Amino acid sequence: MRRMPSDSQQSVLGFDYLAGMAGLLCIFMAFLLFTQMVDHNLPMAVKTIFAPILIFAAFTLHPAFLGGWHLKRVSVWDFTTSAVSGSAAFITLITLAAFRPLATIQLESALFYGNMAIAEEFCFGYFLFAWMLTFLDPLSASLVDAAIFSGYHLAVYGLNPWLLLFAFAARVVFCLVYRATGNLSAAIGPHVLINVLASGLFIVGV
Repeated sequence: MRRMPSDSQQSVLGFDYLAGMAGLLCIFMAFLLFTQMVDHNLPMAVKTIFAPILIFAAFTLHPAFLGGWHLKRVSVWDFTTSAVSGSAAFITLITLAAFRPLATIQLESALFYGNMAIAEEFCFGYFLFAWMLTFLDPLSASLVDAAIFSGYHLAVYGLNPWLLLFAFAARVVFCLVYRATGNLSAAIGPHVLINVLASGLFIVGV
């Protein structure tokens, strides 16, 4: 007889099929970017490999700490929450881009940082945030997750307090969106768009 999962197991955040497809795309894109960059931008090419490492780490640690991968079935709710969050982020992106044209964003850089957003959601959302929810309330878990996320971004933003605060605030929002919808894809959408914008405004410096 098949054993049903306990209530605590059922409440663990997992990932939906849309997020799963994004994860596969992320791994493929990382190796594609590596082959495209290795001849003319070796430091950036090496960094592209970090995305699949984050995803593999998440898929190793999640079952180890939470007892399984917790794949969700795709539903109308999945598509709706992902579409709403993605649309809201897109509107924000276009509004902010009025201060600096999107044409200034370099394609390789935008693809790299957009791809990293997918990997980061698996690492910091799917594993770390979901794990902390087993012993912290959602707000506390999101704040701790955001603090770790900001520390992780020291390598990108240095000691710039405004950019670190931006990373902190964005991480809190991504966590709460993931918790509220139960769909990792709902957090991936806006994170990708924000990273694409950031690649032009803050990181590339064009």
